[in-house]
Amino acid sequence: MDLKRIIRIALLLLVGAGVALAGIAVAAQTTSITIPQFSALGPGNSGPTKPGKGCGDRNHYHERSSECKKQDCTTQIKQDDDAFDAQQADELAAFEAQQASERQAFFLQQAQDNAAFLAAHDPAHRKTFVAQQAAALQVFDAGQAQELQTFQNQQTADRRAFRNGQETSAAAFANAQAPALSQLLAGQSFDRSAFLAQQAAAATGLATNQQLARNQFLARQASDLQAFKAKQAKELADFDKSHKPTNKNYAKDKQKFDSGQASDLAGFTQAQASDLLAIDAKQAADALTLTRSQTDARKTFDVKQASDLAKLKDQQANDKKAFDDRQSTSAKSFTAGQAQALSDFQDQQSSARTAILSGQAADLQSFDDGGKTFEAQQLDQLHTFDANQESAFSGFQQAQGKAKSAHQDDDEKKAKHCESL
Repeated sequence: MDLKRIIRIALLLLVGAGVALAGIAVAAQTTSITIPQFSALGPGNSGPTKPGKGCGDRNHYHERSSECKKQDCTTQIKQDDDAFDAQQADELAAFEAQQASERQAFFLQQAQDNAAFLAAHDPAHRKTFVAQQAAALQVFDAGQAQELQTFQNQQTADRRAFRNGQETSAAAFANAQAPALSQLLAGQSFDRSAFLAQQAAAATGLATNQQLARNQFLARQASDLQAFKAKQAKELADFDKSHKPTNKNYAKDKQKFDSGQASDLAGFTQAQASDLLAIDAKQAADALTLTRSQTDARKTFDVKQASDLAKLKDQQANDKKAFDDRQSTSAKSFTAGQAQALSDFQDQQSSARTAILSGQAADLQSFDDGGKTFEAQQLDQLHTFDANQESAFSGFQQAQGKAKSAHQDDDEKKAKHCESL
């Protein structure tokens, strides 16, 4: 393939040189136009053996001198025709020389392009090209590895920040729950203290009232006993007044009277003792009723506080579970999002690397196929150049033909004018 291209370069150079020489020869032949001379004798022309200068010589008189104006007019037309033909011949020679020069420059440019192409597509350059591709791929892989490491480091930092955020949220949640429990326990403790104090006050009040009532009862009993004894003392005084010791039955009546008083005092004292026992029993029953009532109330109070505490703990446990579930869901979503982001990033890197490899393969194939493409391009350029030159030459010939036709029309008009002289 390389040998053919070298031969092609040599042929292009030879053809270019040949075309240039041919153009110069054509130009030389074209410019050396022989203007035909009229040897026929005309008016005012006596021929080479006759004296005088013919028409235009003031000192020479000849026959048919009246036709000199016509002869001058015809001669002028002939001179104009010769000048026009010479100008067209010069223009044609210059045009052909220009085309030959352009063709030589074209062939030289193609030869230079071919030489440059061969220099760029030799085996050593292909090795260099492949090595450059390998180096570029290595740099690309290193860049991708660095980008992946940076991406993973960022994900690690984001994951650490996310976990710190969750821990902070969990601590804040626990701190928010703790005051509610503490407040409830403190409130319950205060309410229990107040409740127990209220029960103690009620018990103390009952005991105080009972003691006061018993003291009052004992005072009344003492007063009643004293009154009873005073009554018996009066009865004894009345007995002593009505019974004299000297009476026959005094001793017997006195004994009967003392026994009656003693029996009455004993009955009265026994009745008071019985009343006191009843009062004490009533007070003991009231105290027992109060104690039982307070015990039941305390149990109800304790159950209510325990229920409130259990409800709060259950509510906080449910809230904690819901919070943990939200954090778990958020963590799963975050982890899944990071995994998807990493997968997408790796897919993008893989696609980019595939594109790089495809591009390098296409470049290498284009490099290898460059010879065929280059030859086809040069042939296309040559065909286009030939077509352009042919088109330009055809246009030039048409322009000269039109100018020739116009000049001939003008000659006809001038000839008619000369005939009229």
